[in-house]
Amino acid sequence: MLGLQRLRRWLWRFMMVGLLVTNVLTLTSAKFYDFLYSAVSHLPYQNLLVKSKAAKMSALSAQNQRLTQQAKLHKAKLVKAHGLSRKIAKRVARNVAMNVTSVVGESLPYVGIGLIVSVTAADIYDGCQTIKDTNAMLTLFGEEPDSHEQDSVCGMQVPSFSDISNYAGQYSDKARDALDEWFAKEGQPEQRPPLK
Repeated sequence: MLGLQRLRRWLWRFMMVGLLVTNVLTLTSAKFYDFLYSAVSHLPYQNLLVKSKAAKMSALSAQNQRLTQQAKLHKAKLVKAHGLSRKIAKRVARNVAMNVTSVVGESLPYVGIGLIVSVTAADIYDGCQTIKDTNAMLTLFGEEPDSHEQDSVCGMQVPSFSDISNYAGQYSDKARDALDEWFAKEGQPEQRPPLK
């Protein structure tokens, strides 16, 4: 009986020292904590481990990875959107400059018709490219692109030089008659410039 009491005391002392050492190691050593956590995680008491430090760290780590991926994707989208907006801005500036500089040439008879046709064709092409870039930007940010407008603008055709000349010829006589009528109403002598 005396031997059994001694064994109990030594066993009790050994457990106390062991618990004290494991408590200190758990608080001071992350590796020891992880070792104990993985050992305890095999037990059927998972509900106890849900609020543990390791579970929170694992959840934070997963959330951090998701946020990092989202940030990278967002940055890539911004870079692409910036590139598209620069293309659109350059295209608009070039288009405006072309329209302004072509005004004098468009006022010249016959030569102006060809210039108007050329500038209009360039406007249609630039408008189509601008709508495509705008739709690409909308798609980039998860919005629905406007395909109806894109089809409408990109499908436009410029009338040919001969179509415009025929159209102008048909209406020049009507314009001349309207001028005659106006001059007759005003009582002005007929001083009209030749239209052709």
